[in-house]
Amino acid sequence: MITGFFRGGGGWRNGSTCERAVMELQNRLRNLKKEREKRVQDRTGRIARFVDDGDVGAAFVAAEQIVREENAIRILELLYHSCEIVVANLTYIRRHSDCPREINKAVSTLAFTAPRCPDLLELWILRQLFFERYDEFYDVVAADAELEGFVTTLLSIVRP
Repeated sequence: MITGFFRGGGGWRNGSTCERAVMELQNRLRNLKKEREKRVQDRTGRIARFVDDGDVGAAFVAAEQIVREENAIRILELLYHSCEIVVANLTYIRRHSDCPREINKAVSTLAFTAPRCPDLLELWILRQLFFERYDEFYDVVAADAELEGFVTTLLSIVRP
């Protein structure tokens, strides 16, 4: 027992797997954010050309696409921030099964967005790791109305 504790076995066995998945997710999120920011810049230039050419309908479509991209960027920033909280508190998460509200919210954000962002495999891995760790506690926490409303609002677009 004591030797296991000093080797890092005193806490969560999947802690290093979680840390690796979070780091990979952060790298993917950074790259995706850069790509989307580039798309927003490109589409902004297109809007100006559409307006100059008198094609207002195409300008509105391009503006809607920009809003979608900006919302996606905000979600990526939210996920990145949640990853930072998990990384900063990973030692605490490894040692304790009950976590403070800030950590709970970060973990539940990652768990909640996994089904809504199927192209981010690392989110699914983290979701599974946290479900194993906390016996699907975060499935209930992830249904928090505040988080659900925020993410759902950003993922959907209502036409003006």
